[in-house]
Amino acid sequence: MITFLIAGHETTSGMLSFLFYYLLKSPKAYQAAQEEVDRVVGKSSITIDHMAKLPYLTACLRETLRLSPTAPGFGITPKDGKGDVNVKSGDKEYTIPAGGIAVVSLPQVHRDPLVYGNDAEEFRVSRCMPSLKARIANLKCVAGENARRGVQEAAKKCLEAVR
Repeated sequence: MITFLIAGHETTSGMLSFLFYYLLKSPKAYQAAQEEVDRVVGKSSITIDHMAKLPYLTACLRETLRLSPTAPGFGITPKDGKGDVNVKSGDKEYTIPAGGIAVVSLPQVHRDPLVYGNDAEEFRVSRCMPSLKARIANLKCVAGENARRGVQEAAKKCLEAVR
């Protein structure tokens, strides 16, 4: 249980640190986020219910996770009994030997110019706005359904920290 609590704390604080970094480096994004929070939340206490009404801030969190995921990778192994597995990526093919492991580096995946455009290295909130999500097939990879509540809770903490 302690590991779970610490891990959750570390990923949330890491994401918020990167969010503040990107917003401070992007004054227009910072201003837009602040204006949305002021309009939606005003002087009241922030609640989780506000998150559905903060699409720009949610997009800021998703773009932050795209560029600086707090869980930067995972490993995959071939299923038992499948033997070697060939994986094609673009025009290249790779073999994962039986019993081997392939590590997926999310910072690399989420900076693919074929998916995110030539500006894939830049913090651009508009690419994660709800109206554009459908154009990016891998968006759930950034902040999937299981992470949604965590993103919302982190955003609430973020808003509480700056108000």
